[in-house]
Amino acid sequence: MRNILIVLNYNSISKTKKLIYSVRDYESIDHIIVVDNASTKDKSQDLKEIEGGKVTLLALSENKGYAAGNNAGIQFAIDHFGKDSVLFITNPDVEFTNATIEIINEFMRKSKNKRIGAVAPRMHNGYSAWKFTTFYRNIFFESGIMPRLINTSSLYDRFYKKKLAKLQTSYLKVDVLSGAFFALDAAAFIEINFFDEGTFLYYEEEIIAKKLFYKQYSNYLLTNCEYYHNHNYSKNKHNIQTVKILNESRRYFFINYFRLTSYRKLLLRLSDYINIFIAYLQDKKNA
Repeated sequence: MRNILIVLNYNSISKTKKLIYSVRDYESIDHIIVVDNASTKDKSQDLKEIEGGKVTLLALSENKGYAAGNNAGIQFAIDHFGKDSVLFITNPDVEFTNATIEIINEFMRKSKNKRIGAVAPRMHNGYSAWKFTTFYRNIFFESGIMPRLINTSSLYDRFYKKKLAKLQTSYLKVDVLSGAFFALDAAAFIEINFFDEGTFLYYEEEIIAKKLFYKQYSNYLLTNCEYYHNHNYSKNKHNIQTVKILNESRRYFFINYFRLTSYRKLLLRLSDYINIFIAYLQDKKNA
């Protein structure tokens, strides 16, 4: 079993280089594939210095989004290292130790006869995992006005805070894991037909979790290891263009993975308009 790290880069040269320099000597990592998702030419040139040894730079000519970029890296890994590899999908803005990789490996080895899906360490400074959404929960509690008035996630323990507080083991079976850093067997990626490239950004985590669930895989959060995700969650959170992309991905997710009636499609469209209006007001306030 080989451990292959796949890092998706788009104009995050300094973060990507910092990550590669910090992990390329880890004994637990057999190879690193850096997928450059069609960064601007001047920035993509700067990445060439990290290539060599156990680091491969895979430069794409077009940015088709998170899913497509990662799929290119996954396909390369399978072609060159086989389907018995463990693939670690990684954002450039994360930090983790060699021991974290080893703990994940050990858990996956011990559970090899089970249908283990994605496995991830606990995110030290963010939300590591969350429950599957439902249509009405998403419309009324996870978007729009309500989450800005009250802490709706606490109403149904969306992020497993209560379960984690009472946890007696070093792992927790969860629905959805953060896409910032997780491991999945290459064979499982093949079985679920990789990431769904129908979205450009957002909702990839929910979609891949659904695909794994349909194939009877279970995802696990490990609490005896952790990683840092150095991401500014407030940046562009209410930007209209960002919200439009988010709305498009949400629409794709619900239409393709749920059975929506005409009424629900209309309600979804109304929710889209509300989200855009809120983003407009926020942008105007921040201007």
